[in-house]
Amino acid sequence: MARTTLSLALLLPLLAQTAAAQRDPRGTAPPSASSPNEIAQEHEAAHDDDESLQTADPDPTPPVPGVLERRDAALDVVEQVGVGGPTAYGSAGVLEVGGSGALLKGRDFVTARFAPAIGWFFADGLQLSYVNEIFGGKTGQQTRFAMTALVDLSVHAPLTDRLLVMGGVGAGVLYNGSDWGFVTKPRVGLDVLIGRSGLIRPAFFVQWSHASLIDLEGEDVRDENWLYGVEVAYAAMF
Repeated sequence: MARTTLSLALLLPLLAQTAAAQRDPRGTAPPSASSPNEIAQEHEAAHDDDESLQTADPDPTPPVPGVLERRDAALDVVEQVGVGGPTAYGSAGVLEVGGSGALLKGRDFVTARFAPAIGWFFADGLQLSYVNEIFGGKTGQQTRFAMTALVDLSVHAPLTDRLLVMGGVGAGVLYNGSDWGFVTKPRVGLDVLIGRSGLIRPAFFVQWSHASLIDLEGEDVRDENWLYGVEVAYAAMF
């Protein structure tokens, strides 16, 4: 019995270490190591491990595919996207969640805009997104509210592995607190990949709506249906 207990005591730490190595791709490398053990530097043998920051290689950045590069890509949602993962941004199956916001102040009004968004690449370089824009403002003693719900189709073509050019058009509905209308929003901009799995998207847009989006300056501007400007959104990949 004592011999069995001693054997288990010696075996349990080994099993725990093995299980931890299987859970953590860095294995026995420190948590701050920049590379999994499987990646060796040029002067190392293939079986050597990168077990310290001094010998660890930077995590590889997967190359961004061209538009419709893989015609047989399956409809799916992939994980581990970005630097250090097997899948690049813009690949079929990549899911991103983010949005943008703004606070505007004028002489006689103040308004805020919040626009959460979710996007999914159904094919290499082709993304389908849903954007819900929410506007709230106040002019004088009056409070105004408006919202849009847009479905957007966009094309993303790589310039480098961390910079893409994008163009898209969204269409949907608008509600300005009293009226419903149709809205469309073309845009063009850049995808700038940052960190391991984030991106910043500056874009120029033009928006037309059947009904006025929000009235902040009086009845004389309710027929103004055109908006244009520059917006900057942030998103994270999964």
